[in-house]
Amino acid sequence: MRRLLALLLLWCTHSLADQPVLRFSVAESWSMPLVRVEGGQPVEGLLFDLIQALAREADVRPEYHVMARLRLQQAMEAGDIDVRCYVSTQWLNDRPGDFVWSIPLFQQRDVLVGRAGDADAVQPEQLQPQAIGTVLGYAYGTLEPFFAQGRLQREDSRSQQLALQKLQIGRYQHAVSNELSLQWFNKVLPAGQQLQVQAVLEEQALGCMVRNDPTIPTQGILRALVRMKQSGEIERIVQRYGAREYLGRVSAASPRE
Repeated sequence: MRRLLALLLLWCTHSLADQPVLRFSVAESWSMPLVRVEGGQPVEGLLFDLIQALAREADVRPEYHVMARLRLQQAMEAGDIDVRCYVSTQWLNDRPGDFVWSIPLFQQRDVLVGRAGDADAVQPEQLQPQAIGTVLGYAYGTLEPFFAQGRLQREDSRSQQLALQKLQIGRYQHAVSNELSLQWFNKVLPAGQQLQVQAVLEEQALGCMVRNDPTIPTQGILRALVRMKQSGEIERIVQRYGAREYLGRVSAASPRE
């Protein structure tokens, strides 16, 4: 019995050693349902589940690099990360030439959010001069002209969740949120206290970027994502976190790289 256990341990050790290690980026500004970071490492969330499933499908070992969003572009250019997920082609001013895009994996949309009771639709051009809750490091294409004019002012928070919390307690009248984070935030609130969508700002398709390097299985990762998309696994992961129709739609906010 001891010999069998020793052989199994040896086999597992060799199997892990044979798996290539891929470095995945995790933005510090992400919060649930995207990811929860504990002790400097992600432990749960939609993107954590997605990366874990991708690692199993592609037979690689994931290594997580948690960093400030504004450092992501620099890390990509320096070759410090291998895979970046939850990203849109529209978010990058200078797209690294040594990265390959995956197929679109899901859609996200950003919305203008009001406080509980503010159910009436309102467009950005109808807003009176005021501060708008935003996330540090993000650029909001639809609202940028109003920020440039000084008609609206940014009030940045470190994460989407914090921006919504400030809206809830009345720090400002409106905030911008991706719809998935808003749904997650509202699900623990009574119906009468839930934050309200007042306008859809923009939609985008999101996917992953994989470093094109002969030392890593770039094409294997891309093919694994295709299989996960076709099998419905990505949809199941997204719906696990309470998203409604999230896969069919996406974002006014784009990370300011």
